[in-house]
Amino acid sequence: MTRKELQSIDNLKEIVLKIKEQNKLFMNNTSGLIEKMNKKVNEKHEPIVLEKNFNNVLTTSISEAIKTVLVDNYSSPLKGIIKNIVEKKSGVIAEMV
Repeated sequence: MTRKELQSIDNLKEIVLKIKEQNKLFMNNTSGLIEKMNKKVNEKHEPIVLEKNFNNVLTTSISEAIKTVLVDNYSSPLKGIIKNIVEKKSGVIAEMV
């Protein structure tokens, strides 16, 4: 090989190495940006998930409380009050449950 050909091959090797380094740097930067974006998205969704969990617990608790008062055989003083509230607010309770 001539000296010019050897120098061209060396130049190509250097270019390939630089491209590999730039690619690695780009991948690291991109990965970092994606992680930051995922963190922001998760932080924004956290209150929604917490609110949903709270609503589920509230709905279940109300449902269980009403069932307990209405199904149990003992004379609960709350039985009449619960029946009255359920009759008046049946639409709202149905939406919640």
